[in-house]
This record gives sequence, C-alpha cells and structure tokens, in this order.
Amino acid sequence: MSAKEAKHDHVPVHDWGVDIALGYGAIENPLNKRESLETLVVPQWYYYGERFYIENLELGYTLFENDHFLLDLVGYLNDDGVLYNVDNKSVSILDISNLIPNVGRPFNGNRVEFENIKRKFTYMAGGQVFWLTEYVDVKLLYGKDVTVGHEGEETLLSLQKSYKIDKIRLFWEAGVQRKTAALNNYYYGLRASERGLRNDTDVTGKSLINYYVKIAATYRISDRVSGVISLRRTQMNDDLLMSPLLLEDNYLSGFAGINVHF
Repeated sequence: MSAKEAKHDHVPVHDWGVDIALGYGAIENPLNKRESLETLVVPQWYYYGERFYIENLELGYTLFENDHFLLDLVGYLNDDGVLYNVDNKSVSILDISNLIPNVGRPFNGNRVEFENIKRKFTYMAGGQVFWLTEYVDVKLLYGKDVTVGHEGEETLLSLQKSYKIDKIRLFWEAGVQRKTAALNNYYYGLRASERGLRNDTDVTGKSLINYYVKIAATYRISDRVSGVISLRRTQMNDDLLMSPLLLEDNYLSGFAGINVHF
C-alpha cells in the first residue's frame, strides 16, 4: 500500500466517488448577529489520480511519494471565511469540521452593524508534507492567499493517527496553526467605513497561533453505509479578543449521523 492509499484509504488511487452524510452537522458561529450553521445533509466528492487529486474544494498534485512520505502542491479554502458566509451553505457545509470565532463592538465611532459586515472566502495555495510512521502521522502545511488580495499566510503543523478495530475506525488529530497579521486583520479588523471613523482598525501587528483537537469514529454498517461521529474544538489566540468583532476565543464544530458511499 502506498502512502497516498494509506492516507486516503476510503477510495483507491485512480478512482472517484461521492458521499452523502445524513445526520446533524453544525458549526458554531461566534460572530455577532450571525446564525450558526446547522445542516442535515453534507455532500462530499473526491477523485484520486496517479498524482492529481480533488477532495471537495481542495486540489492537490503529488510531487513525490513513497511508502512513508508525501510531498504535495495544494489549494484549499481558508476556514476563517466560513464564519462570514454560512448562508452560502453549498460551500460552508463542506468545511463542517473547520472554523474560527468572532464578535464585539468598538469603543468609539458609530455603532457597528455586525450583520452587514462582509468578508470573502480566501483560497490558499502552497504545499504540504505528510510523514507516515508506525506511531503517528505528521503533517506540515503552508498556504498563501491567491484570491482576495490581503496576501495573508498560514502554516499548520499537526499530529494525527487512525486505528482500525474490525468495523470500527478511530481517528484523532491535534494541530498548531500560525496565521500572519495580514490574514488576521482582514477577517477580524474593522474597516473605516464599518465603524464611521477615518482609519481602519487592525487587531495585531504579528503572526498569532491557534490550536485545535479533533476526534472521530466510524462504524462500517455495510459496504456503502457507515455510522459517523466527529467533533473538533479550536482555541484561538487570546490576542484576537482585542477585535471588536470577537466574543469568544474558542469554538466547536462536528457531525453525527450516517455516511452513504456511492
């Protein structure tokens, strides 16, 4: 079995598929006057070629691969933008296990109409490395904004592992995510027009670190149906609480139900 097949053992190389998850999925939204995302249906799709692959909105191309090591070029959706676009369910529910918090009010200037504040999705491009070992898998990911123009960057280092016990699969992941000032200020700073003042308000002048932990379990009911439960908790850097948009510095997201493989 190759490293790619070990990482993506749901479907073999040179194959494609569509999944429909039925159950309860949610992303807490800590943005002021914004609803959290709740859904009963989560579609997924994927294709794995010899080198090129698609996982929902993530695109990848494998530059090097052996039994224990993967080096990919990747494009993916930044998770901060999901908070401002939960009404775009066709995109947001694909990121059901990734998210970040917000909310607040400025100390001076006009009253902020939080429900009218808009931020775009940011699509990131960069590279990732997977090192697969007997005890734990290590992932290092770097991405830079290629769509919005704020030129923000993020770097992720995570440890993860899955275990198979008959029809049960258990998975855990813990990660550290560094986001640059440009990325944080785009999503959590206020524009002058939004607060009725002359200048924009930034929240930080440096890169900040977030942390997250994710656990998941699946039970294979049949060749095409699995029971699934997944939960993720993210802890944001306390410095972001300076943002007048941010109320909480942590959030939960997850899903419980069944996944149907086509």
